[in-house]
Amino acid sequence: MTFYIKDYALYTETETDSPVLKGIKENPHVYVTLGGNADAADQLEVTGEIEVVTDQDIIDWLTQQKGPLTVATDIVMLKVMALKVKLVGE
Repeated sequence: MTFYIKDYALYTETETDSPVLKGIKENPHVYVTLGGNADAADQLEVTGEIEVVTDQDIIDWLTQQKGPLTVATDIVMLKVMALKVKLVGE
C-alpha cells in the first residue's frame, strides 16, 4: 500500500467492494510499518485506528497526488489516525 499524509493522518485507497472493509468494521486497530526496505535502515512503526472516509474532497485530493489515471472510480479512502509512532533503526 502507498500512504499519503494530510493533516497528520495517513491515507490510502481501497475499492468499495474490498473485503478489507469488513475487517475494519470488526476491528479498527491497525499496525503499519513505513520504510524498512533494502534501501532504508530506519522505519516507522505506527499503531493507530483506521476509519473509512467517503468524503469527495479527500478523494479529489488523492487524485491530485497520484494523478487521475491511477485512481479507481469506485474507491473509498482509509484514514489511519496514529495513536503511537516509533522510530526503529539499526
